[in-house]
Amino acid sequence: MALVEPGGFRTRFAANMEWGARPVTPGSDEARQLMGYRAMQARLLKRPGRSPLPLVEAIVRLAEARTIPLRTRVGIDAHLLRAIKRWLPESVAVRLLGLAFRRRLAAGENT
Repeated sequence: MALVEPGGFRTRFAANMEWGARPVTPGSDEARQLMGYRAMQARLLKRPGRSPLPLVEAIVRLAEARTIPLRTRVGIDAHLLRAIKRWLPESVAVRLLGLAFRRRLAAGENT
């Protein structure tokens, strides 16, 4: 068994993202989150993205190997995230990542 930790590659993930089926109350925190989420989804779909070929190749190598590592990170962003989690205290890493995502969601409200 192996765990593959991919970075951001062009797949249908962004196109297939969905919010919950329950309607949200206009003006609520949930409605603002939904607006940010939809804006982030639209931005992701506009980007050309990186080819998933390196990810596919890594999975094929793992499938054909006699012994495999427990974890395989594919993509610079996957390695960067690991470094952040490894070298920073958890509270700092969580705060840093939270700020990055909040900034993206806030930017989405103006889109």
